[in-house]
Amino acid sequence: MTYHNCREETRRCLEALLGEDLANAELRVCVTDEGSTDGTIAVISAIDTPIRVLSGSGELYWAAGMAMAERAAMCDDPDLLFWLNDDNEIESSSVGIIPHRYPSAQSWRFKYGTYDVGFVSFRLNDAGAACADRWAARCLDWCKDKPDTGRFADQGYLNGFGPPSKVSA
Repeated sequence: MTYHNCREETRRCLEALLGEDLANAELRVCVTDEGSTDGTIAVISAIDTPIRVLSGSGELYWAAGMAMAERAAMCDDPDLLFWLNDDNEIESSSVGIIPHRYPSAQSWRFKYGTYDVGFVSFRLNDAGAACADRWAARCLDWCKDKPDTGRFADQGYLNGFGPPSKVSA
């Protein structure tokens, strides 16, 4: 995670992440501080979990700050690396997907689907498995690079991920 003067957003995001039930997993967190002056580092230090805080130059911005955190995290030889923005909401749910955030000039793209398949996660429980199976079956049945009555490639199907799944934005 990379942040700059986002004390409350960063605290909320880290506390939600650390509050997840990660049975059989060890979570290690690396963040890049881009010169915050609002007390973000003190808030992170007060969280009761070791969090590696790297100091950025103030000119890294998000992508280079994330690359810096990734480089540090890779020293631990992780099985999974997860980039997270501090304004994402983490909820305990069976399905995690992120909505597209198109600028208004590109809002026409929503006809292809509300959610971005760049990140989809399924919890290994009954609801998560059922949703993953449903998405896989629909994609295998029809997955084309053209809009067709609510479908487009593998994205339009995500719009129908209703209960018992919960969508995280």
